[in-house]
Amino acid sequence: MQAWEWALELKTELEDFWRSPVGQRFGTGWSNVRLRKDMPMIQQIELSKLPIAAPFYVTEEMTDLLIHAAMTFPETEFRPMDLPLEAGFVVFAKAIPTIDIHLKPTPWRAFSWGTTRDHNGLWGVHLAMYDHRQDRENGAYAADEADIGLRDILPTLGLSHETPWAFGTSHMAESLPATEFNEDMDVPEEAQISGQAMMATIHAFWLLCWQRVGVPHVERASRGVRRRIERTYPGRPIPDVRVITLRRPKVPTHAEVDPDQRGREYSHRFWVNGHWRKQWYPSEGRHKPRYIEGYVKGPEDKPFHGKDDVYLWRR
Repeated sequence: MQAWEWALELKTELEDFWRSPVGQRFGTGWSNVRLRKDMPMIQQIELSKLPIAAPFYVTEEMTDLLIHAAMTFPETEFRPMDLPLEAGFVVFAKAIPTIDIHLKPTPWRAFSWGTTRDHNGLWGVHLAMYDHRQDRENGAYAADEADIGLRDILPTLGLSHETPWAFGTSHMAESLPATEFNEDMDVPEEAQISGQAMMATIHAFWLLCWQRVGVPHVERASRGVRRRIERTYPGRPIPDVRVITLRRPKVPTHAEVDPDQRGREYSHRFWVNGHWRKQWYPSEGRHKPRYIEGYVKGPEDKPFHGKDDVYLWRR
């Protein structure tokens, strides 16, 4: 199975889980301890999104790039035209680091979105973030003792967080405790910043989809994957997967080579000179972040290394 086919397999597995008795019980327990009592049960929300969600797979290099590009993502208003589609399901090749209100590492690997309406009648989206079983078992963060007995019955991706996001707000909006267990807790500054970074990562992903950053291409699942899905949901059309891959740098002409760099050997590839710019969009009546391309330096056959002080998305 190709790595990008995970997006389709995991989406199907999650939908199957939320329809199962175990998923229904898990979702009811999750929803019962929410502070937001006006929202539908999480299993109802996910079952309204996943069947129509377009699957995306983001390669490891592009995930690294997204993490670093999100670090400098400017505050901007979230609007309906920012969404590439009404509903989507995104799987990253590697976990994105985040911490929770208890300052516990909670890296996430996937998220779903779907348009919705909140209790004030404002349109927005519902986001559900998922972690990967492998990240827990490989020590990315220690599983709670209570989780150990659930490994055999829960799906590969586990729900780690959910939140509505209203149009007209930004990723900098103050987050509030989500459950009855942390209702009286003050949100530590580190957790607040981490939560904002998570939302910035998602908003940046949506906007960069519009810019066609990276090399987006559509893949059709192999026969074996398709047959497994058809057995679970016979007669349902099987969507293609949108794969977001790092665009390889153009080979420069001799005249374009920096004389100071001739003959220098690099052990890896790295980003230089990428940055966000607030650009005026007359059709939307607002300034919106646009990522200005830099370039990739280093040999084509070397691995990509993200760095904290350079940021770039390359298409």
